[in-house]
Amino acid sequence: MHLQLVYADASFYGDGTSESLFEKGLYLPSSSVLSSKDIIDRVIMLFIQIQIQIQSHKTETVA
Repeated sequence: MHLQLVYADASFYGDGTSESLFEKGLYLPSSSVLSSKDIIDRVIMLFIQIQIQIQSHKTETVA
């Protein structure tokens, strides 16, 4: 959490593990008020867009 802008000036104790996870992690929207439509619109569609970009990039690097 210390990497979030709102906590930029707060002190923290750590060894770099959280920074590594922050750089490599996947953060999904989560809330008790997310509807199934929200999940489809926001999460699944994002995964589909990312997969298309990955496949496009693989095709470009092979060609």
